[in-house]
Amino acid sequence: MNTPVVFCASDQLFDQTVAFLESARQNSPEIPLICIPYTNGIDKIDILSEIYDFQYYDTYDIRALQNISRIVYGAANDRLRKLACFTIEVDKFLFLDVNTIVLRDLRPWTDTPLDRVDLIFSEMSPGESYHDLHDGLIRRSKEFSTGCFLASRKTFPLEMIVHAVLAELFLYKRVAKLSNDDQPLLNFACDVAGKRTIDFDEAGTPLSTRTWYGFDYAETAEGLVDPATNKPVALLHFAGCGSVETIPPGPRRDLYRRYLADGHARIARERPAAKATVLDRFVPRLFSTSDD
Repeated sequence: MNTPVVFCASDQLFDQTVAFLESARQNSPEIPLICIPYTNGIDKIDILSEIYDFQYYDTYDIRALQNISRIVYGAANDRLRKLACFTIEVDKFLFLDVNTIVLRDLRPWTDTPLDRVDLIFSEMSPGESYHDLHDGLIRRSKEFSTGCFLASRKTFPLEMIVHAVLAELFLYKRVAKLSNDDQPLLNFACDVAGKRTIDFDEAGTPLSTRTWYGFDYAETAEGLVDPATNKPVALLHFAGCGSVETIPPGPRRDLYRRYLADGHARIARERPAAKATVLDRFVPRLFSTSDD
């Protein structure tokens, strides 16, 4: 398989998933897609699998993920399901948060080699990724958003994350006040395990490394351009689907709404026929007047 894009999805994020998949298929149509489903329901998401041609990855070690969550947070956390991407049987993958729309062909990122580093990321966010850690824990690498990164499946066996986190916590004899989220944990684990991380700019890719919704991109005939680097913008994270509590709707809601509308039109046009249930198949025969 060529380098796939991996994403997590659930019925609670149905519209965001539709906009994400529609934009990915319009702008990077040949890229393989792999969905890690959340446990809170994928009945609606399942409708999209044939329409947008993506595979599911649901055979990972859920117990290992729950162990990490209990050790670090004291309770189970479905958001750590993202970390299952490190056990998919592919050489490397590009992980994207599903609340993203794709604006360009992503092959300049997926084709980037991982021969000198362990993880390449977008959206460097200094001072934010460790916001809930106690002072004193060592920070060795650049902090990054886990909403967009390129990595190998060998980067983090799940047991390594557990062992790395435990070793650091025991070494400092303190408890990390990590937020109930994957971002500070993955940054923390990269530091503890000594992983080599750089951003896509440092890797020399021709696409803008900035993907966060709030940047002031320039509009050109060829699409959005990052004025700071004059590079094309490939992704918009939180383009139009912000959270009332934490993140306001993004300034490019028009693009989000367009891809969402295109997606719903495609679903109406291409939605597979519902599979007949046993009862559906049996009742017509029950009342049939024919001999067979």
